[in-house]
Amino acid sequence: MDNEGLKAEYIANRSFDDQHFKDMILEYLKKFGKTKRKSIDGLILPKLSAALSAEQKKNKVTNFLSSLRMEGKIKSISYATWEIV
Repeated sequence: MDNEGLKAEYIANRSFDDQHFKDMILEYLKKFGKTKRKSIDGLILPKLSAALSAEQKKNKVTNFLSSLRMEGKIKSISYATWEIV
């Protein structure tokens, strides 16, 4: 692979820090109100590192939601539906 190809691969495989994704989730919930997990997945999954498997990506979103819940910023209001606290 040439140098340009390596640069493109690096960019595709790197990811933002976890706080960036948690902030995206909070902003989405503030703007649109209660939201299904499927919508949150649609927001976050495409932006996660290409180096992660689909299962790893889903686990990351679960971890982001759990972290925000434990921080008291969001809550689950029914199965797979979230809202801002």
